[in-house]
Amino acid sequence: MRWALKVYYDGRYFFGSQRQPDKRTAEGELLDSLGKLNIDVSDFKSSCRTDRGVSALGNVFVLSSNSRIIPSAINSTLPDDMKVLGVRKVDSSFNPRYEAHGKAYKYFLYDEGYKLSKMKKASEAFIGEHNFHNFAKLEGRNPIRSIKSIEIEKIGDFFVFTISGKSFLYQMVRRMVSAMKTVGDGLMAPAEIKKLLNPKHDNIINPLPPENLVLWEVEYPFEIGHDEYSVKRLKKDILKRQVEMKRKTLLNELLLGEI
Repeated sequence: MRWALKVYYDGRYFFGSQRQPDKRTAEGELLDSLGKLNIDVSDFKSSCRTDRGVSALGNVFVLSSNSRIIPSAINSTLPDDMKVLGVRKVDSSFNPRYEAHGKAYKYFLYDEGYKLSKMKKASEAFIGEHNFHNFAKLEGRNPIRSIKSIEIEKIGDFFVFTISGKSFLYQMVRRMVSAMKTVGDGLMAPAEIKKLLNPKHDNIINPLPPENLVLWEVEYPFEIGHDEYSVKRLKKDILKRQVEMKRKTLLNELLLGEI
């Protein structure tokens, strides 16, 4: 049998998703957990690779196994910053990378006075098929990619960028947001984005930090669905971390008042 697993992880504490010797990764933790449960695994694949520091709400890992895959059982051996949210049986030939219809990322940018209207104007240039030579670390890959949509909204102290497309290159989303941020800061005109999408104008944009990026969703022609108990556990763990963050914020505010 072949299984698709929808997985959440807090990437701030991982060296990316892909297995690496002697380093903590999402794939490594998941395979270790399956091993502890004596679940046989073969033909293990992921929908996409996330870099060091990048989180995921819905990365998809696929494996073949004769064992029954139960999210709650796997989660009992996973660390608190990683959860299997749902499982679905798929065809024996299913490849999560090539059969994905698209992906959506969210980037959380702290507001330091950027103009939302300018960033929205800059985002328009990215829509459609373009050459992203100046917006990615290519590593020999084809720079042509297609962006379906970009939404930017203000939530609290942050601008939230939601970028959807068929596929993405290494550091591509972080460099795109970096360019839009530069426009929002008044340091670059929106029209400059179109020039940078022309490889004749060689000007590599530096990427923003990975910790604010989340792989939000991988789209397939079917729903993997959520395991109710696993989602409750995740919400409980997130609430626990949120309370701890608020405690640290309050402590820092009190300290600043004393210094």
